[in-house]
Amino acid sequence: MLPVEVSSENLVRDSLSTPIIDAILTCNDSKTRFVLAVINKSPDRAVAFRPDFVSMKLAVPEKVSALVLSGRTPDDYNDIGAEERVCPVKMCLDIKNGVVFLPAHSLSVIILNSQDIKK
Repeated sequence: MLPVEVSSENLVRDSLSTPIIDAILTCNDSKTRFVLAVINKSPDRAVAFRPDFVSMKLAVPEKVSALVLSGRTPDDYNDIGAEERVCPVKMCLDIKNGVVFLPAHSLSVIILNSQDIKK
């Protein structure tokens, strides 16, 4: 795991708040493959996220592939007879000016390989 610093707006409900984005970053020993797992806690909107590609010594890509886990509502869960309410979906996320929009109430796992990144 690599140290990460996440700065985001807060999700507020009643008198409680929490950062709307959480993230964790891992890499291989040679730092040529990174796995970025990012959670967007917003129940109803996509949120802008700006990964620090420069610190990872990667060019900013135009798109990234992601495995995104989300449901139709924040309260969705899998159950007997409804095993696919929440399931991972491969998506291509656009990056504009270094910013990627994370789908509402989702976990996005983005794999970045230095040889795959194109400007």
